[in-house]
Amino acid sequence: MTTFVNRPKAYITRQIPQKGLDLLLERCNVSFWDSADPAPRTELLVNIPGITILVCMPTDKIDREILNAAGRSLKIVATMSEDCDHIEVSECTRRDIRILTLPQVTNETVTQMTIALLRLTTVEMMGPSSRNLNTVLQSKNIVKETVADYDYCLELSNRTIGIIGLESLGLTVGLTLKDMGVSSFLYHDFSEVDGAEKINAKLVDKNELLKKSDLIFVCSNIDRSGTSSYIFDRESFKEMKSSAVLIDATKGLFANFIDLYEALRNGEIAAAGLDIREYDVIPNRHPLDALENCFFLPFRESYKWDGRRKCSGELANAILSTLQDIEFSEKKLSTKEQQCTQMLQNVPQSNLPIGV
Repeated sequence: MTTFVNRPKAYITRQIPQKGLDLLLERCNVSFWDSADPAPRTELLVNIPGITILVCMPTDKIDREILNAAGRSLKIVATMSEDCDHIEVSECTRRDIRILTLPQVTNETVTQMTIALLRLTTVEMMGPSSRNLNTVLQSKNIVKETVADYDYCLELSNRTIGIIGLESLGLTVGLTLKDMGVSSFLYHDFSEVDGAEKINAKLVDKNELLKKSDLIFVCSNIDRSGTSSYIFDRESFKEMKSSAVLIDATKGLFANFIDLYEALRNGEIAAAGLDIREYDVIPNRHPLDALENCFFLPFRESYKWDGRRKCSGELANAILSTLQDIEFSEKKLSTKEQQCTQMLQNVPQSNLPIGV
């Protein structure tokens, strides 16, 4: 049984905003990889033995090797992500390790960000607009501002939209685009999706969608096994129109970034918009940053940092709350064991001969 007589040890695999770090320091001894780039796996394996808390990023693979290195003292794995695809959940469950994630963002919120990416990425493609772009992007309801932009919606209505992954988020994005005047939809999924008829979307294979779509929205990168995977590579980009625009709503894990860079630089596709709201999904100083036809959301570094600051605080508070819950449960169990021991000691010894 683990009892936290001393301050629990926490290890953070990357730099996080000071707010989250300060909260953890109030209760724990904290060490971390002091860089915006990922900690090398060898460094991680060396620094985690004996820790109670591991704070990781979506690019860190937390598997059996990492859990073995941390040892039996590890009680919490917390990730700066909404998902835990990079964590071996079954192994954590077997070891009674708690997994903490960031709160899930609603489909409506992601749709707002996706439409913001669309506006950013298609500035040159769509021509003049009746709304100032900065006004649209800084409004509380980007979708509403865009729907009211008659000139933009008129131009958008002439385009064929391809959606990869129509369920849930994809359908919400599709319905929003329909409100903007779009009438031609293609989608690619494992099978026909209930609700596709609401936007009159046609199910096609991936290659047909790539060849025929003017704007492609990637709303899911989950393969048949249920795990995230790269669904765009060099061959995928060669199938697309040279005027096509690619919009990502999967938090940046949908493509081989080297292949995407080459496709954008060589003009194989016109532009791309990437959702990077989760920290460092695209490595720091990546060549994509230098391209004029690649756009990111959040589109200002200060917005990205503000979001990370809030998330780090929320995750740190969740860690401290869970830590308190674990301590309470173990104290309660320890008290019960002491009571059982005392009861056994108070039982009168039998005077009967052994074997009777």
